[in-house]
Amino acid sequence: MIKNQTILAACTSFESNNGHLFLSIEYFQKNNFFSVNNKKIIKKILFILNTNQINWFFELSKHHAVSNGDITTPLVLFQKKIYLYKIWKSEKNILKYLYQKKIYFEFDLMTTCEILKKLFPSKEYNAQKTAVALRGPGTGKTTVIIKIIIALIKNTKKNIKIQLSAPTGKATTRLIEILNNHKIFDLYISSEEKKLFILPPVTIHQLLGISKTSDKIFFNKKNPLNIDILIIDEVSMIDIFMMHNIFSALQKNTKIIFIGDHNQLSPIGAGSILKKIYNYSHDGYSLETISYLKKITQYSNLFNKENKNNTFLISDKICILKKNYRFKTNSGIDILFKAHQTLCVIKDGPFGIKHINKTLENIMYKKNIIKKYFYINNQIWYLGKPIIITKNNKYLNLSNGDIGITNFDQQQKLQVCFLKDNNSTKCIPVDLLENYETAWCITVHKAQGSEFNQTTLILPNTDLKILNKEILYTAVTRSRKILKQRSLSTLTTTNPLS
Repeated sequence: MIKNQTILAACTSFESNNGHLFLSIEYFQKNNFFSVNNKKIIKKILFILNTNQINWFFELSKHHAVSNGDITTPLVLFQKKIYLYKIWKSEKNILKYLYQKKIYFEFDLMTTCEILKKLFPSKEYNAQKTAVALRGPGTGKTTVIIKIIIALIKNTKKNIKIQLSAPTGKATTRLIEILNNHKIFDLYISSEEKKLFILPPVTIHQLLGISKTSDKIFFNKKNPLNIDILIIDEVSMIDIFMMHNIFSALQKNTKIIFIGDHNQLSPIGAGSILKKIYNYSHDGYSLETISYLKKITQYSNLFNKENKNNTFLISDKICILKKNYRFKTNSGIDILFKAHQTLCVIKDGPFGIKHINKTLENIMYKKNIIKKYFYINNQIWYLGKPIIITKNNKYLNLSNGDIGITNFDQQQKLQVCFLKDNNSTKCIPVDLLENYETAWCITVHKAQGSEFNQTTLILPNTDLKILNKEILYTAVTRSRKILKQRSLSTLTTTNPLS
């Protein structure tokens, strides 16, 4: 009995750390313990359990540490699924929010139609137009953000507060760039309107006031955010706990708009909420929403089926954008920073970033590309060395994921220049920098949210669990033009400094 209960708890905890929200009863019935395929290990577990056949549902039902969620227990058995209580509670609250009635601001139909005509002059079907018309939680590309904001501001009869946010400092910087550099935005929204309606973009941690030294969150159910609309980009990075924190901090009438790509990497923590929301998109729209969208977009065909699964309270708020839109950036500094990037999927070993970066440096040293090394604070520096910041630094105004290039200042001292808002650069002396890595090669995880003209992807020569379709999709979509796949077989590993 105790052994069975221990296996239940251990497997549930182990799999939640691997991103799973719950385990089905079938998981235990099929002896999928800890997701291992090794029959010898499974046989040993069954030997310890002293049985080949266990009624797992019965075992769970009578376990004192398991409930249906009505009382707080370590594990929850709900619809033949086993959850950790914290995950079950978070999922329940998220679904409760998503299933709530639609929140519509007052708007004039004729005014909205005119705004959409101006933003989308072509009569050809455009899913972005549908997304702007819905103005509800959904998935799509970052380029739709601007037109949603324009439609919201031009259609409102009151002053509204619009807050943009993203999971990382790098993604937040991209939001700032979008607001500052988009020509369409400037055509419709004045500087005064920007200041009046749009709050400066912040990271989700900054938005919620999450303490860096504890688990305390300043904005929560008892102290909600004072905003009307929250737009979050790169939602694929958000796990179930952070999503629960976000929903808990919203007032009843606050609208939330998700922008993201469900095909990209899942969050590091448990649960890919964006993927689960995306799955509802296959159910189609309710007849009421189809009628509304036809009127407001003036499209005769929306290419969406009627929802007959009674899930329209979620599916009605989703719009999937399939066409790929790219910003055109032609400045010299932009070309320098975004011309090429080498990517890999792991940190350690012969196919990891540490080894690859050292190997590339050695090759460049032998070919006299790196001409001279400098030792500063016990670190090796050289002209042209790229680095990536690995931890936010509010004092230097650097974000996790910022990439900089080493060069000389006017006094011929080494500095690192980072590309910031409006294509400006922020240059910092190398002796002030901390928490960084060499960035000739970076992981796909670090590259998420960035784009480069060309990328080279180096894959390990063995089958690893991390090599899934999400990480390959994310790697491929980092490249605007060319993706190259390379092997390390021709690279040398001799260290000229050893």
